[in-house]
Amino acid sequence: MITSITESRINSTNPKVQYGLEFMLKQLAPVPLFPRNIMTHRLGRQILVHSREEAMRYYKESEFLDCRISAYPPQPSTLSTKYLGNGLAPNLIMIDIDNSRFTTKQAFELAVSKILKNFGAELNGKPTMIWSGNGCHIIQPMAAFVLEELDLFSPAVISTDQPSVKFLRWTEEYLSSGKSDPAHNKTLSFGNCMLRVPGSHNSKCVRANNGVLDEAKTVVKIIHEWDGHRPSIMLLIGSFHASLVDRKIKQNQRDRKQQRRQRQVYGSTMMTTPVRPGTISWIEKLLTMSISDNRKYCIWRILAPYLINVRRFQDEKASYIIREWLEKCDSVKRVSFDGLSRIRYDIQSARKKGFYPIGWNELKTENKELFKFLKNA
Repeated sequence: MITSITESRINSTNPKVQYGLEFMLKQLAPVPLFPRNIMTHRLGRQILVHSREEAMRYYKESEFLDCRISAYPPQPSTLSTKYLGNGLAPNLIMIDIDNSRFTTKQAFELAVSKILKNFGAELNGKPTMIWSGNGCHIIQPMAAFVLEELDLFSPAVISTDQPSVKFLRWTEEYLSSGKSDPAHNKTLSFGNCMLRVPGSHNSKCVRANNGVLDEAKTVVKIIHEWDGHRPSIMLLIGSFHASLVDRKIKQNQRDRKQQRRQRQVYGSTMMTTPVRPGTISWIEKLLTMSISDNRKYCIWRILAPYLINVRRFQDEKASYIIREWLEKCDSVKRVSFDGLSRIRYDIQSARKKGFYPIGWNELKTENKELFKFLKNA
């Protein structure tokens, strides 16, 4: 239970939080600063605000607990349809280093030191570092552009959608040498990249401190400030593109391996030998379920190859079935990717390559999270 803070200790111009908000906004320019989403402990969700004053009002109402501001403005209402574009440039890199992932304080400090050296070596950058109460947030503003606008990142070249979002995740893993919080990295996107405001309090730390606010234990602090230099995204584009190409090559290798395994089950050839249409019970069950994660994986690895190469449906019928399934999933958690393009691409790929859905036992190894969810369901 977090103790209530007396009104005398809270005012709409709380100097530390006011400074912290201005400090964060300085790094979010030159894009329009407002409207922008914020989040607080009391709200428990993101809400759009249109000014500093409105943000501070919500922060005050939450007694300055868990004050956050989005690193990115809302996505444009009319998004680019070229290559499943998102309309935003990845102009701010954020790395979340969770102290609990390290066995000793020394190991944590060594990891942070290494990450800062990586920024210097790769970008000649001196990023902001903020102590969140349970770890560090390293924030580096960039001079960037929308990657979807480059032919270099078209699906025909790299077989991926939303390269700008993938760039955010890749840079966090790459510049942290794999030391960043994997839970944060897995879900990182333009819509959920929320930055803690210095001067506010971390409610988890307050609870751990028996509900008592403490400047030394519960406040979000600036460890050192960004130097004002925005490195060009071009310094990382080559390495990022190479990683996508390498991932594509490895995926093709996995697909060929999967085809060889399936030949042992379905025959010596993939598509020249007719296969009697049948059903696979756990996949049929999946089609009746609404799931909140692994939707793209399910379409690519399970549903498209199952409906095309096992059930032997025509593309139109297979697409209709997957669209209905995706709509059910959307009711549980909003789908963040272009479903129609994803379905079309994976159906065409399944038909062209002739691969079959992953087997139940193989799923246990390849995607433990999904396997566990389906098994429990």
